[in-house]
Amino acid sequence: FRATDTTGAAVPLPVPEGSTHGRRGRVVGTPDRVAARLKQYIDLGVDIFFTLSGFLITSLLLRDLSARGAAGRSTGDVLRRFYARRALRLLPALYVLIAVTWIMVLWAGTSLASQWETTWTALLYVTNWHLLFGPFFTEAGPNVDIGHLWSLAIEEQFYIVWPLALIGLLALRAKPRALLVVFAALTL
Repeated sequence: FRATDTTGAAVPLPVPEGSTHGRRGRVVGTPDRVAARLKQYIDLGVDIFFTLSGFLITSLLLRDLSARGAAGRSTGDVLRRFYARRALRLLPALYVLIAVTWIMVLWAGTSLASQWETTWTALLYVTNWHLLFGPFFTEAGPNVDIGHLWSLAIEEQFYIVWPLALIGLLALRAKPRALLVVFAALTL
């Protein structure tokens, strides 16, 4: 079947993306389309995770801050307990991951300089900044052994800044609507 115009001349048909386009059994563009679709879902999942995390952290902080008077705790005590809970939840797994990574690096005999760099960026929760501005490629190749910790770094940076910002906003006696506006602006 061929499309023709009013004079009977052949008219090229538009080729939809993902069609075989004259190649038997090989679909053109499908891997790119699948990768793009997966990236959309992954990005959405990361956005949902960060949104839920922010909501839960804010809820915990507001609950602890409102109960501090009845429990006889100061704002500093609430912050210390908050950061201690974060450390107990995250640091043991991080230490195990770093130890296993070091064992694998030593066993494989790869560059230790690169490993020291990624270890410090992981421990200081700045992996996201290191991947953005640091030397991604080293003499030994790409430096991605624990690069997936970028999301944990962003989360921890939020945990450092947001409680202090929230306490500051509450100290100013900001109304809930103003808090919502500030929080929405920070998320953009």
